[in-house]
Amino acid sequence: SCKASQQLLVVFIKLCPLISIMRLFRFLKRKTTPKEPYKAKRVSVLDVGYGKGERLKYYVKRGKDRKLLGIDEAVRLESTNPNVEFRVGDFIREMEKVEGNSRDIVTADFLFEGMFDNHPRKNSLTFAEMNDIAWEKTPKFFDEAKRILTPNGRLSLTHYAGNIDSTKMHFERHGFKVVLARPIDPKKDFMTSWTKKAMVEARGHRDRVPWKIVAKKI
Repeated sequence: SCKASQQLLVVFIKLCPLISIMRLFRFLKRKTTPKEPYKAKRVSVLDVGYGKGERLKYYVKRGKDRKLLGIDEAVRLESTNPNVEFRVGDFIREMEKVEGNSRDIVTADFLFEGMFDNHPRKNSLTFAEMNDIAWEKTPKFFDEAKRILTPNGRLSLTHYAGNIDSTKMHFERHGFKVVLARPIDPKKDFMTSWTKKAMVEARGHRDRVPWKIVAKKI
């Protein structure tokens, strides 16, 4: 028993330097790897099409140092928080006024669905067709989002993905690489009232399921 204890002690002494080195490597990795903007305490967000302002209110609760800007074409909201600003106007023109390389996250929930209000086939378009039309009509949005985002920033959309391969292709065509693409998970994802409504309407219709799509600049 005494001999076995001695052997264990020898093994432990030999392993100690290795354990210390592994801890050092993990520490250095944490310090040198850029922090994902979603996890950072200080983050700057642009929400395009803020609606009721639910997403920005969600970010306010998550940190006092978050600088938040919302743009909407119709809804006017007022903020008493100095870190939150709401602007009303054409979303492309308002995005053009935002300083470049200044936002860690650009978000948009169902931004493209409003494009079809005056479409001649509004009531007969499939969601896959709407998906393709939307991406073709929004190159300026992607250009501005890419200009506004910081180098490690993320573009996060809630969108009817339709054909997900086609969606990823559209992102890449506009200078983004998709790093996350999956159906909205009520247990994991923050959902605005629009997203909750879409989840209810999607029951029994696979092509109507809203997806969370996150991309980084290429």
